Amino acid sequence: MSRRAFSDILNLLKEDPVFHNESNVPQADVATQLMVAFYRFGMFGNDASVGQVADKFG
Repeated sequence: MSRRAFSDILNLLKEDPVFHNESNVPQADVATQLMVAFYRFGMFGNDASVGQVADKFG
């Protein structure tokens, strides 16, 4: 995916309430959530595991 395409999608989604909460536990910023989602969408099998994603993104 190009940076431009990522930016365009981010701009479409960044104000959606699903990416924001009012709890005491802060949510990751929208760009990070989108990067993690796209990373997982591009993986297959065990490469998409929570552990693999945590190793990649922390």
